[in-house]
Amino acid sequence: MISKPILAIVCTSIIASGLACIASANDTPTETQTVETQVLPPTPTESFVATPQRSESLDDFAIRVQNALVSENPELISPLMGNAFSMNYVDSSGGFIAIEDAMRLLQNDLLGGTTSITFDKSVDAGTILGNIPTPTDLRIVRILFSRGWGVASVDQALVLIAEAADRSFYLGGVIYARGGFAGAPGLPTPTLELYCARALTTVFRSLKERSL
Repeated sequence: MISKPILAIVCTSIIASGLACIASANDTPTETQTVETQVLPPTPTESFVATPQRSESLDDFAIRVQNALVSENPELISPLMGNAFSMNYVDSSGGFIAIEDAMRLLQNDLLGGTTSITFDKSVDAGTILGNIPTPTDLRIVRILFSRGWGVASVDQALVLIAEAADRSFYLGGVIYARGGFAGAPGLPTPTLELYCARALTTVFRSLKERSL
């Protein structure tokens, strides 16, 4: 028969061994599982073309055109033009001419009258145009009615403001009516002086064309 002291020692040893096994099991490193994260590509944004912003409103540009033509100052008129100028006559053909030629024409013939030209925004340009064709190569955004053109200051013109590809405005050309547009308001009453003035205008134009 085992004595109590020996039995106590045995039990103590068994308990100690069990505790050691438990501690050893707890100290064993556990295998960690690596989770790979998938990086998603950025969501593509919708592409767009920015619309160019205008530096000047149409109303402000129209005022500049009127002031420049009334002043007859080439230094004010020329910068308002584009790459070419559309010169169209009601009673004859027309077309695009170089800016240099347009400036000479304006200075020598169209704006060289006895009085300055005037603009009348109350006149409906669409009514004045009627069946008169407008230049198809211009994106016309406004038409200004004016009178007092020519050497005798009896001609009228529709000033054409156009829009460029960058949305800027420019002086595209004029539709010119010698003696005025049919049915346009403000036409001078036919008098002997008016007929003489028109005749002189024709003579001056013919002499100038012969000298070229």
